[in-house]
Amino acid sequence: MNAEQNLKVQAKKRALNTFIYYICMLLCYFPAAVSALIWVTYKEHWNNRWYFTDTITFMNSAINPFLYFWRNREIREAVSKIVRKRKDQEELQILRADCSSIAYSGADNAAKKVARKWKKQTKN
Repeated sequence: MNAEQNLKVQAKKRALNTFIYYICMLLCYFPAAVSALIWVTYKEHWNNRWYFTDTITFMNSAINPFLYFWRNREIREAVSKIVRKRKDQEELQILRADCSSIAYSGADNAAKKVARKWKKQTKN
């Protein structure tokens, strides 16, 4: 695939992503707009604003991170990198705990030395 075709594919993806975000925004804000229009038009008959529409409007903010995660590869990669790093840190803590238990149990002196040396290295 040449550079020009690659640019066209990227432009189409960006346009599709923008369209999806825009449609979701419209779906979330449309009920609030209708509710506001009814409230302004029939104020005397409309005692309570329809608060459900406010909830749907605020849902747009809750939906956006999922849309971006779904449609943007860079965000997916960044999130998976963070999750992997967190998992590695948890495994390291478990390994440290195992080494501590080896060092302070009735293990032989060689195991204690290795555990101490490893703990010093991982602290730095």
